[in-house]
Amino acid sequence: MVESLVSGLGTLGRNLFVFLVSLTPFCENKGSIMLGATMNLKWYLSFFTSSASAILPVPFLLGSGEKIRVWAHNSRFFSGPMRKIDQFLDSHQQFFAKHGWLALLLITSLPFTGIGIWAGCLIANLAGLDRRQSLWALFGGVILSGLFTTLGTYGLLVHIANFFGKLLHPGVL
Repeated sequence: MVESLVSGLGTLGRNLFVFLVSLTPFCENKGSIMLGATMNLKWYLSFFTSSASAILPVPFLLGSGEKIRVWAHNSRFFSGPMRKIDQFLDSHQQFFAKHGWLALLLITSLPFTGIGIWAGCLIANLAGLDRRQSLWALFGGVILSGLFTTLGTYGLLVHIANFFGKLLHPGVL
């Protein structure tokens, strides 16, 4: 059923699907690039579509950070953890002031689904990092994670699948 839905979408529909999946937390560009590969999108379409989509929520997430922080401090459920986070951030304030952008770049660029733009925006907001520097660091992290994921997915995983496909069904591929 899923195969018939995907094959009926066409390239534009599959790109739109990758675009929408990339907007979601936890999937972001890493999950959507893998999705693009499974839907037989060209690597560059999958990379550019997912990277552009993953960066879209950043200005909104960075802009609403203070409101979320105040809400979490006033929340019965989150107030305890927020106090611990504040203590940690206060004790490491010099580090974040000097190297916060690099930490965001590295955290966002890790090619693991679930660690990305949304987590980077949360860290930038909690640490009170400069929004402009955070935006550039997060943008760079999205590009790096997209490159890592694209190389891993299209370069390695597709070739492994083709190799095993040839072993199991010689002459088919």
